[in-house]
Amino acid sequence: MPVTSEDIFGLGTELSKLGNEVATRAAIGRQYYAAYHKCRTWHEALSHPGNSVMRGANAGAHLQLISALQYPDEALPVSVRQRSKFLGAKLDILRIRRHWADYDIQESVKAGEPENQEKVAAAVMQDCDRVC
Repeated sequence: MPVTSEDIFGLGTELSKLGNEVATRAAIGRQYYAAYHKCRTWHEALSHPGNSVMRGANAGAHLQLISALQYPDEALPVSVRQRSKFLGAKLDILRIRRHWADYDIQESVKAGEPENQEKVAAAVMQDCDRVC
């Protein structure tokens, strides 16, 4: 059964309520992936999607999307280009936090980190839903 970005976001919210380290780290990841999928859908719907400047082995799908958002096509209206740059910057912040939560397991999650991740992810998702 297919799921939506909102479903993934909701799971992240539920995980963060558990309050333990493992669930909190998983919540940080879910919030990122919810925002990632929402941004990907938004970007693919553009009349002129941006082009990634990322190339090579270190340019996976996630970094390519972030790059394409940060470098929108000049044919787009200014307001859409600005939104695209905002989405790319915020998605990159979420990605960096997700990477930390998944790979830097020797460090404890700081107070407020899950809430901040959730707020930024929610803002990104809401911005994707706004009419240009």
